[in-house]
Amino acid sequence: MIKPTLLLLASCLFLTACSSVSVRNAVTDAYQPPAVLPAKIYVRDFTDSGHSFRVGRADQELAAMQVAFSASLTSAIVERAKKHLAPAEPLAASIAPPQEAAWLVTGHFDRVNQGSRALRAVFGWGFGGTKLETTVEVYDLSTATPRRFLTFQTTGGSNAQPGMLTPPDPIGTPMTGIAAATGTGLSIDAKRTSRMITAALSEYIASRGITLASPLRAKPLGALPGKKKTF
Repeated sequence: MIKPTLLLLASCLFLTACSSVSVRNAVTDAYQPPAVLPAKIYVRDFTDSGHSFRVGRADQELAAMQVAFSASLTSAIVERAKKHLAPAEPLAASIAPPQEAAWLVTGHFDRVNQGSRALRAVFGWGFGGTKLETTVEVYDLSTATPRRFLTFQTTGGSNAQPGMLTPPDPIGTPMTGIAAATGTGLSIDAKRTSRMITAALSEYIASRGITLASPLRAKPLGALPGKKKTF
């Protein structure tokens, strides 16, 4: 008979696939915006900091992937910001930020590594793991010139669970391998990164004494979610 705890563990592995994103190196600048919730949050596509994409593509295919991936992260941040923080919308790089009581969230990719689904499924324990790292900058748009007031980094990826070639378990091992193959990847890392970016902004807002209807807590690097303040 299969133990209920074994089934529960296997289900958790399938759903989470041991992916995690954390926030680190949060720094507030000397300049700080008014301690009020912004009327709007703009999000600009993140840029490549320079050869940060290791995704098995080159030339036009790589450029297209970079544009699409950055746009997907922007979209995810916008949706989470609208839900938890304030009205939000994307802002194209070709459009100058408007001067209004708003914030601009932008940044660049420091590391984008797609890893290998096959290695994650067969070996696990970090083999073939993905990696997504960003540097995030937040600007106040209420002044004549946008002024940065917050910088932080996100880091994360997958996977740390065993693959199919771990000591045999007739139920857990195959399910873990399936989870590693189907439940991980850069698209999932981007969604988790968007959550951590939104959570970091949420914690910053709370640190200014502003109450949110749906606050989030960021996960500092090396700690469990909600264990300590980021700011």
